[in-house]
Amino acid sequence: MVDEHERLCERSFAGDCGSGPIGEDIDDGAVIPAGAQLHDEPGDVALECADAMRVDEVTELVEVRIHTSMMSAPIDSVQRLSLVMIIGIPYARIMLHDVEIRQLRALHAVAAEGSFGRAADRLGFTQSAISQQIAGLERAVGDRVFDRPGGPRRVELTPTGVLVLAYAESLFDQMRAAEDGLQSLRAGEVGRLSIGSFQSVSVNVLPTVIGRLRAERPGLSVRCVEDDDNDRLVEKLLADELDLTFLVGAPDHDGVESIELVADPFVLLAPASQPDRVVRMSSLDGAALIGQSPCFCQGTIDACLRSQGVEPDYVFLTNDNAAVQAMVRAGMGRAILPFLAVDQYDPGVTVASLEPEVPPRIIHLARRRGRTLAPAADRFTELAAAVCAALPQFDPHAAVHV
Repeated sequence: MVDEHERLCERSFAGDCGSGPIGEDIDDGAVIPAGAQLHDEPGDVALECADAMRVDEVTELVEVRIHTSMMSAPIDSVQRLSLVMIIGIPYARIMLHDVEIRQLRALHAVAAEGSFGRAADRLGFTQSAISQQIAGLERAVGDRVFDRPGGPRRVELTPTGVLVLAYAESLFDQMRAAEDGLQSLRAGEVGRLSIGSFQSVSVNVLPTVIGRLRAERPGLSVRCVEDDDNDRLVEKLLADELDLTFLVGAPDHDGVESIELVADPFVLLAPASQPDRVVRMSSLDGAALIGQSPCFCQGTIDACLRSQGVEPDYVFLTNDNAAVQAMVRAGMGRAILPFLAVDQYDPGVTVASLEPEVPPRIIHLARRRGRTLAPAADRFTELAAAVCAALPQFDPHAAVHV
């Protein structure tokens, strides 16, 4: 019968076997000899006892078992303790979050080779490194993954090892797929790109850029948003709703950076019956004009007209560039538009220059500052710059009825 003093000396302990030399030996399946010193085992054993006890009073360590974390300390005499310590993997719960990929690769190699030594050769590690990786895996899963018969015989997977290996091989397949996906992403072959634009760019620039990009990267998904309001495009960019956006003028926001693509001059659109190549801006005072609803470009135009003493008289306002040109063609009035917004091959209109000229609008391509984008965004930027550089240039001396 166990007396009360002996019962009070029973304490549980928990630690991390393997953090010191004795723990590592235990992980490899060793039986710890009598008189083993535990003071070099950091964190391996935490012992609480009703009596004061020193490490050098441990006289017998005899057995290694799995899933055991109870130490009994029966009293032999007042002066001496005889301990039988059962040491094993101290965690009753599974710690899969501690599993490392290298441990799973070691598991796969040992299972395939049937030997820790041959697995080490296969992976380019030392045998002790493989043993440590398997020991760490066994700690994490809470059970042995290999039976180690000793000698020249092959090590064999335990049922736990078979299960863990099956999941490991599935994970390796997913990692290979992830590697392929990353390579495709870095090459700009896959992924998603969201582009902001405005009307004239959507007609004369964006289709060519996207066509070339899709020809190079058919797996790339591209989405476009059109808005003639610069501020709204910048808001979408800052909210990560857009990766890139075309803007009129440089963005006035510290969180946005941009590159200049092209300077787009403003031209006068007149009916074909008015073939003048150059038109004085002052001559538009009192003339019927076709304009756009309030926007960046219309504000620039109106400010320039008023600086020349011209109060614009708009007989029709629309943000549809084609509708503006149609009304000019019909003889309803004249219009000032960016050259990129004009169908210069329309035989029903004349494209003329103004004197003095309205300062050209500068088209930019912007992105959020500090934002890492898919490599396809860089390729889009390169193509946009190339397409804009090849746009037809307005020649005021050749501005005739076309």
